[in-house]
Amino acid sequence: MIISLLISITSMLLATFVYKKYRSDIKKLRRTLAETGHGEGLARGPLPSGNEGGEAGCESESILFDLSPSNRLLPRDYPTGSAYIKQPIAEAFAQVIGYLHASPVGGDIGEFGVGSGWTSTQLARIQRDIPEFHVLTAPRKLHLFDSFEGLPEVTAAADLANPLVSSGVWAKGTCNWDLPPELLKQALADENPALTVLIYKGWFADTLSKIPADTKFAMIHLDADIYQSTYEVLEYLLTKSMISQGAVILFDDWSCNASAPGLGPRAAWRDILEKYPFTFDDMGPYGLLGRYFVVTSLPRLGR
Repeated sequence: MIISLLISITSMLLATFVYKKYRSDIKKLRRTLAETGHGEGLARGPLPSGNEGGEAGCESESILFDLSPSNRLLPRDYPTGSAYIKQPIAEAFAQVIGYLHASPVGGDIGEFGVGSGWTSTQLARIQRDIPEFHVLTAPRKLHLFDSFEGLPEVTAAADLANPLVSSGVWAKGTCNWDLPPELLKQALADENPALTVLIYKGWFADTLSKIPADTKFAMIHLDADIYQSTYEVLEYLLTKSMISQGAVILFDDWSCNASAPGLGPRAAWRDILEKYPFTFDDMGPYGLLGRYFVVTSLPRLGR
């Protein structure tokens, strides 16, 4: 109840701010692009060649973002239908980060599945724009995990039964936004120079072990699409005691697959709770397909 009230209050305070800031940034970006001659191709119209319409079942960030080599991470014309879909995601992130500051909940922010870098950019920008709560918690690092090569080879039974997998839409190498980690890191430094960004390039099975042992996560954004990747992240963080009390776990793809409970993140969450029981508050949906939860108690597990 208290957590819900805190998030509701934070939402009212931040929603208008985020919206106005987003509109202001878009106007500023338009002026910069016009002055430098880089605005060509960013107006409404066909998506960049090679990813027309985005890959079905993958985050459709290409509608808002030009993925051509020189202009990744740059917003397309505003407003569009996709802009209305994306705005609530940014607002949800602002509510969560505001809650973490105000509650307070200590720990860093982890994003597992970077995609085009849009959500990473929002996380960096929001931390820059609401620093007044930092007196209660230490500055948070941003940990970003992605293969930067698309999805891994699918082997889990829960994924093999997934229509998006069986149809080949979610196959090894799909959902690859061709985003160099160096470009992403520079873009985030431009957004928030004070933010410490750690990028873990590679498959989760190889990179999770590289997280510093004393790391705690206060916010975990899971955009891994498939069951096996989602389960892998949750199990590692739980068994290594890397999730903070009061942490928020967000699933970007919660309602993919027609919201079937036995597929994707829903199935991974169910199986994790069966193996490592802990309590949580279901905070409900956000954005187009997402859902998020607040951890209210954790299992007692050693590292």
